[in-house]
Amino acid sequence: MEIDNEEVGFLKILIAIALVGFVFIAAVSFLPPGWLLRSLLQSIGEALIVAAILGITVDRYIKEFLVRKASANLFKYLVGYKLPEPIQNRLRDLMATSFIRENYQATYTLTPASGDQVILDVRYQFDLKNVTTAPKDYVPRLELEKHDNPVILELRCDGADKHFQKIASAGGTIGVEISTVPGVIEAIGEQINLLPQKVYPVSGHYQLRVPCNHSDTMSFLHPTVDVTVKVQCPDEFQFVIEGASITTPKMW
Repeated sequence: MEIDNEEVGFLKILIAIALVGFVFIAAVSFLPPGWLLRSLLQSIGEALIVAAILGITVDRYIKEFLVRKASANLFKYLVGYKLPEPIQNRLRDLMATSFIRENYQATYTLTPASGDQVILDVRYQFDLKNVTTAPKDYVPRLELEKHDNPVILELRCDGADKHFQKIASAGGTIGVEISTVPGVIEAIGEQINLLPQKVYPVSGHYQLRVPCNHSDTMSFLHPTVDVTVKVQCPDEFQFVIEGASITTPKMW
């Protein structure tokens, strides 16, 4: 759990209050019994110590609980009209997301093959970030349609403190068909524990053998920002991304 500078300052104040309380209680022993000041210092010292303990323990967690409760339904007030329930649920999921993918880059390389087919070689990479305040487990995975003849060649994470690499053997693949979802080939990486706000580079590499008029859908499991798609193909090929703006030739 991260502690920002404001919280550090607050903790220092609470510790100082507790120390003052201990000083007041210690000073009581130097005063004659029966003095009103003795009882007053004793009571104030005890109250300061109790207040500091409550501030360090209970107060912090009560505030976090109230923030979570208050923000749980905040999405209802982000718009001035009632949205359908499925859209409200999607907004709720986005507000509760734990992972963000940034700087997503995908490179498509098209190579002509026999029988009016092309080999679609895809390499992608992105920076994965845990945006919560606590460590979260994450399992990189890649799912592709079996009818596209996928060959999953690599899946890896190159974080400074967490890393793994799964590479297919020569002529092989690390993808297997999902028993519960026929027709889907999946590659699963190692589970990694992501620390809050740290960046973990994740990348993958796969190939498809598809018709020349093939269309592909790029979908994102987690919220993703700053997406760039590059294409390498013969000049006679036409590669189109609907809804995207071309920044440079063969780059969207």
